[in-house]
Amino acid sequence: MIIYGEYLFIENFVTGCLLLILTAVLSGRTVKWPRILAAGVICGAGGFSIFLPVRGLTAVVVGTTAGLAAATAFGIRGILKITLLFISLTFLSGGAAMAFMLWRQIPAISGNGALYVEPATYAQLVLWGAGAFGLTYFFVKLVKERRLAGITKGKVCLIISGRTYMFEALVDSGNSLREPLTGRPVMLMDSKGAARLPVLPPERYAAVPYRAVGTENGILSGFRADEIEFEGRRLKGVVIAFYEGDFGGFEMLLHREVLNDDITETG
Repeated sequence: MIIYGEYLFIENFVTGCLLLILTAVLSGRTVKWPRILAAGVICGAGGFSIFLPVRGLTAVVVGTTAGLAAATAFGIRGILKITLLFISLTFLSGGAAMAFMLWRQIPAISGNGALYVEPATYAQLVLWGAGAFGLTYFFVKLVKERRLAGITKGKVCLIISGRTYMFEALVDSGNSLREPLTGRPVMLMDSKGAARLPVLPPERYAAVPYRAVGTENGILSGFRADEIEFEGRRLKGVVIAFYEGDFGGFEMLLHREVLNDDITETG
C-alpha cells in the first residue's frame, strides 16, 4: 500500500483540529481559530512519525506533538492536564476509527503503532468522524449543562486594582441584566457587599438601565471590576451593579452566563 504524504497530513490536521475543539469543550477553555489551526498543523506534521526508523521514538514524538499542539491552542496554563485530556481523546478516536474499519472491513496497514487506509476511504472516514464529533459534542454539552445546573452558590473573587475581595454569591437564572455599551452580563451586589469595598475612583463607575416587574424602568449605579473568578472560571471587565436591599445569606447575585464557556475568558 502506498502512503501519500498529503493525505497523511490532511487526515491528522483535520482530526487534530476536531479533537482540540472537543478538548476545549470538555475543559471549559475558550480558544481562537488561528491557534486551533496552528495546532492542527503541528498534529498534521506529527503524523509523519510512521516513517521513523526506530519504533521506540513514536511514543516520544506522539507525546511531544500532543504537548506542542495543546500549548499552541491553549497556552501553558494547566498544560499537563490539557495534554493528558487531548491524548485520551486521541486514543478514543483511534478506537472508534478501528471499530469503523472492522465493521466496514476496510483494508489497512499498521506502522509504528498507527493504522493507515487507502485514500479512497478518507471521504467516508471524514463523514463518519464529523458525525461522531457532532454526537460527542452534543453529549458533552448536555452533561456540562446538567453539571452547571447543580452549581448555584459559592465564593466569587473580585479583583480590583490588583487587590482581591471574596464574596458569597448565588447564580441567579433570572438575572438578565447587561451593560448597554458592551453587552456584558451584569452582576448584582447588595448593601452588605458594597460596605466592604474600598473607595473607587470615578473612572470605574458605571450606570446600568433596567426594567423589572412593577417598575417601569430605572438605573442602577455600579462599577467595573478588573476581573472576577467563580468556580475556576475567569471573566474580565465585568460590571457590578449595586442593589440597595439585602440578599440574605449572599452578597452577590451572578448572571448565569458567568458559567457559559462561550463567553468566559479562562486564559
